[in-house]
Order: sequence, then C-alpha cells, then structure tokens
Amino acid sequence: MSLLPPLRHRLPGLFSNRIVNDLLMDGPWPGDAGLATIPDANIKETPEAFLLDLAAPGMAKDDFSIRVENNNLCIEASKEDSNERKRENFTRKEYNYSHFRRSFALPESVKTEDINAEYHDDILQLTLPKREDAMRKPVKQIGIT
Repeated sequence: MSLLPPLRHRLPGLFSNRIVNDLLMDGPWPGDAGLATIPDANIKETPEAFLLDLAAPGMAKDDFSIRVENNNLCIEASKEDSNERKRENFTRKEYNYSHFRRSFALPESVKTEDINAEYHDDILQLTLPKREDAMRKPVKQIGIT
C-alpha cells in the first residue's frame, strides 16, 4: 500500500478535477460518484426576451423542476439510474445518481408568468419574456417644422 496520496490530491492547485479526469482517467475518480456537476448556461438578450440555454445531457424533461421564487429563477434536475446483472452465483447492482441546482436573479423587466421552457437535444431552453413597458422602443425620428 502506497503512503503517497492519489495523484489528484498531489496536484490540486494545478488542475481542476474535470481536466484531470478527462486527461488521466477515462471516467470519474473512485469516491467521486454522485458528485454534482453544474451545467453550463448561455444567456442572450433580445429586444423582446431573455433566452437561457442550459446544457443538461442525459436528462429527460420530467427530470426538471423549474420555478420562480423571490424573483429568482430556480432550475433543478435529478436523475437516478440502476443497472442490475444477475448470474448464478452473484448479483451485481450499480447505481448512478445525478443532481444539479442553478439559480438566476431575474431582472424586474421579466414577465415571470409567461416564462416558457423546452427540452430537446440535451439543451433546456427557457424564454423569459420582457414586460411591455420594459421593451426597447424603436427610435422615433422627430421632424422639424
């Protein structure tokens, strides 16, 4: 038995777990199963709405819970899988649990009652429409008489 700590513990300041996992091991570290990963989000503003895309591969639309709480958009997802293999002398059962939670502070301009969400191609897409009075008005040219 080695007295040296595992490689990832010897290099904590040099690499993030994700980089070390990708480069040095093909898969999660032992003992890291069940750790949450925070999905990447892209937010784009248009004159009519804010568009939020969240990368959440492997989920189903029923895995998500989306709500507005105290002017915060809260997105949560949980998924549990199990795999069982039985043979004559043994049973092998594996469990995989993934969960994440993200919150976004909403600007006053969002019309919270009309927020729309869709999930396809592993991307959760939310449309957060703006209130009518918060939308940018087109430039009005004023003529001189």
